[in-house]
Amino acid sequence: MNDSAMRVLFASAAREADASAVGGVGFTLCEEIAREMQGGLWRMDAPQGELRVALELPAER
Repeated sequence: MNDSAMRVLFASAAREADASAVGGVGFTLCEEIAREMQGGLWRMDAPQGELRVALELPAER
């Protein structure tokens, strides 16, 4: 990705369902949409009990 990108980090308290949600169909679909927009979506390392996801998309031109 070039220098003109927007990056957002989402963090929240994790629930048991969150661990499987990041590996599920919804996360995969969002990941594919981000790629189609020339960006990306990643699960970030987080302390126990927290869920972190990063989204990066190209900035408007």
